[in-house]
Amino acid sequence: MQKAVELDLEYYSQPKEKPNLNRDQFLEIVRLIRTEQMSFRFASRETLKGKRSKTGEEKVFHLNFEIRVLMRLKAYYVKGYFYDKDVLKGVFIHSFREN
Repeated sequence: MQKAVELDLEYYSQPKEKPNLNRDQFLEIVRLIRTEQMSFRFASRETLKGKRSKTGEEKVFHLNFEIRVLMRLKAYYVKGYFYDKDVLKGVFIHSFREN
């Protein structure tokens, strides 16, 4: 995901369910993610609507991870998908929030 963010990042800031943390917070935190601190799974996308949905992968990723910030352990959740299909050009982040 970190490589995809470096290529191009589309960020959905106001989903209907729960508001996301802001884009700057995401960019700050994404560089701190380590593979040993996360759980990652793919699932089928619920909808093909949206700016990158027609060219994006058919699966969304769900990522849960923890990082230590100022001596406190914080848990986060990220949901999104990569685009373009079969040729990584970037990532669309649908959800980013603290658990």
